[in-house]
Amino acid sequence: MEHPRTLVVRQDWLIEQATIQLAHLIDVDAASISVRELARQLRGRGITIVCTPVAITLDTGAAEPESEPTPTAQPGGQFLLPIPQPRRPPKNPHQNHPANLNDFGGG
Repeated sequence: MEHPRTLVVRQDWLIEQATIQLAHLIDVDAASISVRELARQLRGRGITIVCTPVAITLDTGAAEPESEPTPTAQPGGQFLLPIPQPRRPPKNPHQNHPANLNDFGGG
C-alpha cells in the first residue's frame, strides 16, 4: 500500500499566492490585504487553500460561476425571478485537484 507523499510549501509563498488570488476574487488591491485580513476573509467565505505540486489555488466551493437568473414574463406584466440554489461545498476540497505525484520534498 502506497502512502500519500508530503508536499512542503513555504508559508510566505502560500500567503503571497492566496492574497493575490483573494484580491482578484473580491476586486481589491492585494497590497491592502494583511495576513490577518486574508485569514478572516478565507474563513468568512468558506474558502479552502489547495496546494498541489504545480499550483496553489483557492477553492471557493462553487462548481461554476453563477449566472444572472432569467426572469420569466407572466400575464399581467409580472415577472417570475428564479432564486438560485445555495452553494454546496464539495465533500472533499481536494477532489478536483491532482494527487501529489512528485519525487521531491520528503514523504
